[in-house]
Amino acid sequence: MFSTKSIVILFTLIASASAFCPTAKPVSATSLSLTRKEKENLWDKIIGDRTSKQIIDEKWDVGFERLIEFQGLKGNLMVPQNYKVNDYKLGGWMFRQRENKRQGKLDEDKEKKLDDLGNWCDFTEFGGPAMY
Repeated sequence: MFSTKSIVILFTLIASASAFCPTAKPVSATSLSLTRKEKENLWDKIIGDRTSKQIIDEKWDVGFERLIEFQGLKGNLMVPQNYKVNDYKLGGWMFRQRENKRQGKLDEDKEKKLDDLGNWCDFTEFGGPAMY
């Protein structure tokens, strides 16, 4: 299984091969063109049998796990918007969850998981704003 990040890194390495091998020809976007079938095969290798919803849910679970770690360290769920953990933008993830809740777009199961952790939207008890 290849992640999207792995594919980007691979293409970046291929494109910069001339820096390591003077006889290598530079790779342009057009020379990396794949046929529709090749793209489908590559996509199948990347995602396997997973659906796009499963992939989205897996990414959400990563954010949720990082949030639990944050709560363990800080004792609350007041994640600053620019907060990062090991290059993971937890603050941005949390902002999206609050926005999705405010707009009525947050999945009920995900909202329940967040609610079970405690106060994740209304910070008025801490002197901050209500987020929804």
